[in-house]
Amino acid sequence: MTDRIPVFELHILPMFRLIDIEHMALRRKDLTDYNYVSEKAEEILGWLSGSNPMPPKDSGGPWPEEWISLFTRWAETGMQRLSLHTAMDLSLGVSDNLYTLTCKTELPYFGAQTWLEIESVTSGNRSYRLVLEALEPPTTPTPFEVTFKERFEDQDNIAGVYVTDSLGTHFITIPTS
Repeated sequence: MTDRIPVFELHILPMFRLIDIEHMALRRKDLTDYNYVSEKAEEILGWLSGSNPMPPKDSGGPWPEEWISLFTRWAETGMQRLSLHTAMDLSLGVSDNLYTLTCKTELPYFGAQTWLEIESVTSGNRSYRLVLEALEPPTTPTPFEVTFKERFEDQDNIAGVYVTDSLGTHFITIPTS
């Protein structure tokens, strides 16, 4: 069995702890930004595995070897990331204070994955991104349609839901009973 190809948002970004992010931001280095991390991957790897590895002991200590190996594998396999996908037939239903956000999309081939990634919940709104993880396409891709649902309770008098996809940001209002 081959190892899964690492993806920035799923495997690399979570390894950067808040203390790492804040300390590097003081040096104007944004570890949450894919473009910055991919452009500076070799330099970051040097910080992680050099003779005086970062982060220092008084800030949580250096990364374990398996994290460094994962970062290295990510860099060596093309620095993959999630992409935005295209939503079709977005709708929002309500029943007994339970909301269901429904979305259809077409996957490019069997094995590709898509889901609604929740970005934020604020008073009055919820925000999602429709992301696609499509790493190893077959030689003859066969697209197929999928429908999925995200359920949540209204705890903050939500006015609607934002969904960002490859075409932009869509606002779906809460249906009235």
